[in-house]
Amino acid sequence: MTEASATSNFDNYILELHDNLDRLREIPDVDEQCAVLIGDLAQAYSEHPSPMQTAICLSALFSGQKNILTFLRRASSKPELKKTKIEILQFLKFFVESASNKILPYAVELKTVLLIIFNVDSASDVRAGTFPALSQLIELSAGFADMESEIDKMATTFLDLIGLQSTKTTATIKGLSLAFLGLLCKCFPEHMRKYSDPLLIGQYLKYLHEHVRK
Repeated sequence: MTEASATSNFDNYILELHDNLDRLREIPDVDEQCAVLIGDLAQAYSEHPSPMQTAICLSALFSGQKNILTFLRRASSKPELKKTKIEILQFLKFFVESASNKILPYAVELKTVLLIIFNVDSASDVRAGTFPALSQLIELSAGFADMESEIDKMATTFLDLIGLQSTKTTATIKGLSLAFLGLLCKCFPEHMRKYSDPLLIGQYLKYLHEHVRK
């Protein structure tokens, strides 16, 4: 695949996703069609992995008004795009790992959109699907100043969530939230120290107690 054709292909996949979202009510199998597009994009990227391919895909995914993040923002409240969102989240985990530090200029915006999906979507498997990409992003962002300013917001979001008695918050989501808080402690210890005693330890003990009783 030439550089020009790769750029065109990646851009076209993203534009077609947005077009399908614009015609959401007109396409009976829109979720399946969008999921196939993500599969094709992932395959096109993984077939020719290289620094140039990564740079091209970064531009297609995160630049311009119509990119993968603006699609996810628009799709966050659309339950009919459940499969598509899961496919995107799986690809983003793979892509963040592949792009490594090159993702850092987009890290805060990507983190924000992942949390929007987590907070807005009601499907547990979609919410759970945000954690692999989010965790990969946090590990890469350790010591990254722009991400450091986001730690308090993330910590309070997940601490508040695991303390809620809500049918939306399943045991799986609580467990993943606790594991993610542990990752924040590992990657940003200075910022998390104030939460580690007694709040975070208390939530861990409460979670363990509830599941031992079951």
